[in-house]
Amino acid sequence: MVVVEVKTFQYIHYIPSQMEIYIKSVKINLTPFESLFLNYLINNNGYCDMTKFEKYLAIEYTKEIKRKNIVVGVGRLKKKILFQTGYDILKCKYGFGYNIRT
Repeated sequence: MVVVEVKTFQYIHYIPSQMEIYIKSVKINLTPFESLFLNYLINNNGYCDMTKFEKYLAIEYTKEIKRKNIVVGVGRLKKKILFQTGYDILKCKYGFGYNIRT
């Protein structure tokens, strides 16, 4: 029997090994960046401080990632989730980062 790790935050179920999330039973496949971002969000109770996330990405990718690239990646993820589910779950908090809408 294969055991698959599933991380849950409110109505979001994230399966890291398969790089996919389920939002209210709708499956969404993720890119490696999107997977890292959602993993970070879920591990931090739905909040993402941009400064800390930049440091986290620098460790994961072993190189510095520019903030504008992160913003573009998150924007694409927001659009993907909205298009596939109809839910706008990621909220930008100016000067802070991102959080999951409750």
